[in-house]
Amino acid sequence: HYRVVTNDDGSGMMLGQTGFAANYKAIDERSGDEVVLQLISRASIDELMVEQIVQRARSLQRIDHVNVARLIEVLSDKEYVGLVSEFVDGESAESWVAEHGPMPPEAALRIGLQVVRGLGAAAFFCMAHRAIQPSNIVIVRGKTFEDGGWPFIKLVNFGLAGLELYTHAPNTAGAASAVPEQFASPEQLAQKPVDFRSEIYSLGATMCFLLAGPNSLSAAGEKFRVRRLPALRRTPRQLHNVLVHMLRENPEN
Repeated sequence: HYRVVTNDDGSGMMLGQTGFAANYKAIDERSGDEVVLQLISRASIDELMVEQIVQRARSLQRIDHVNVARLIEVLSDKEYVGLVSEFVDGESAESWVAEHGPMPPEAALRIGLQVVRGLGAAAFFCMAHRAIQPSNIVIVRGKTFEDGGWPFIKLVNFGLAGLELYTHAPNTAGAASAVPEQFASPEQLAQKPVDFRSEIYSLGATMCFLLAGPNSLSAAGEKFRVRRLPALRRTPRQLHNVLVHMLRENPEN
């Protein structure tokens, strides 16, 4: 009962790629609602990973929070695993910054607060996003934060974000990481267990990107360093100090 929306040439309307999942815009023909249909070919991953994706997705269905795109249904047949989630009408924080440049400090703070709330709702069920980055934060069109300020956001790709998707297909890299190196915590890069503290590190890196603009990635090098980004010198001292603490490399700190 899900119909993929088609382009003028009859091809499916793709919204992007997450690991080995192809993301399509679709319609729930029962309700008429727009949804995102993530399709993963079983041929691209091993059976153990299929079970991991399905189990994790079913756990994520319990998360009901205003700042998290809702996972509606988990589908599975002989060829595909499908995840159906809420379609969020808006643009990613990454795209917004690429077009408009750095965000005002109050806007970046609102985004940080909403991300933490969404992560807190997931942590209640012992779940983590594992790929906090600007591309997984959608600024919802036409909505504002609870205080009337801009922006209002939703976290997307909770179902697949951070899963290391291994494949046995020839000429394919061993694993496709869902988070770029600049936003990954040190423990993620070392392939160690991650928890809420790892999410805070990735959020700190994300906020640096929002505040410093699209050129901050090359300026920061492999990792974000607050002192290496001249644009951050103009941020309020309290916010600057928060970012320094969020980006501590030792999770204990």
